[in-house]
Amino acid sequence: MTTHINYFVTGLTAFWGACLFFLFSIVDEFNLPMSVLIKKNSKLFIPILLYTLYIIVLMYYLKPALGDLFVPVGIYALTLSSTCGISFLNYLYEKNKTGRYMCLGFFFFSVAATFVGLNQFVLDIPKLKVLESLFYGPALYYIYLFYLNKKDAEFFD
Repeated sequence: MTTHINYFVTGLTAFWGACLFFLFSIVDEFNLPMSVLIKKNSKLFIPILLYTLYIIVLMYYLKPALGDLFVPVGIYALTLSSTCGISFLNYLYEKNKTGRYMCLGFFFFSVAATFVGLNQFVLDIPKLKVLESLFYGPALYYIYLFYLNKKDAEFFD
């Protein structure tokens, strides 16, 4: 069991690092600071609010089963939710296909991560791992399309 948890924490750390990279990449897409964007259109704050509520409910549900892993899983979940909310904010602000790719990618990514958390700590249903894979595949594909279609993506040339 200890080895299993060590693999889980290692994977969690790797995905957390990737989420930070994606978060900074999405924020880099904005031409204005986020505070200015939200002041211009307060409706842009709705995705961030929805993902915040989502993560609070999910972490409240998972807290008894997480034990010592509550803090690292909470940090990862907060980072993923922030990235998801900001990707939606980016799409609502820019309304272009590049933003739509990142938005869809992180929507699928958050659903897959939810299934992983629920299955790892609460449900333990082996067949649920199929759903995890069905959501991770499109998530990675849409994130790939985001970088492929990004305006200043010279690293794909």
